Amino acid sequence: MPFIDYLTAMMTLSIAVDLAAIYMAYRLSNPIQREDSAGMEEIKSIGLTLLALSLPTLIYGLSMSITWPLPGGYNLLFGDPFAYLGVVALMGGLLLYFSPTKLKAASLPVGFLSLITIVYGASILTHGLTSEPTLAFAFYLFEGLGGISMALLLFKQNKAIAYATMALLAIAAIIILIVDGGAIFQHPALFAKYAP
Repeated sequence: MPFIDYLTAMMTLSIAVDLAAIYMAYRLSNPIQREDSAGMEEIKSIGLTLLALSLPTLIYGLSMSITWPLPGGYNLLFGDPFAYLGVVALMGGLLLYFSPTKLKAASLPVGFLSLITIVYGASILTHGLTSEPTLAFAFYLFEGLGGISMALLLFKQNKAIAYATMALLAIAAIIILIVDGGAIFQHPALFAKYAP
């Protein structure tokens, strides 16, 4: 099977999902009122944004988990969490678009998948995987904590939880931006002579 490297695309998509989720958290800092038609349209547009981002994120994650294009356990450590991120973005997008005032149902799956993401990060750190295991763990930790905070926000909308969610996801996005930026420059050189 040929080696396929789409980690940079996956990292870039996770930044975009985080940015959309940060804006979602900002909009959810006050309870959504069905009577606010402009606010409802804005929430629906965030839903469409998350839906658009969820598809490639989910496809890349599932593809990596199923086909194992990378060496060994990296497929699990990258494929599974990115598939989970795609599922969470898909669920969030659908709920925001079709049922923006009823978000509690998503809180448990979002919280659970976010907690599991932290476990994947701990595995990276414990086994010293990736070229930067501490940075990778930090990303998974803040992404997971941001997801858990988002789960709380979906259950109970308030400013304190919204701001905590925004901060955690912003830190995760900054960390992965650093990693992604380096990978975008390193990976093409690493595979310059590769031919499937």
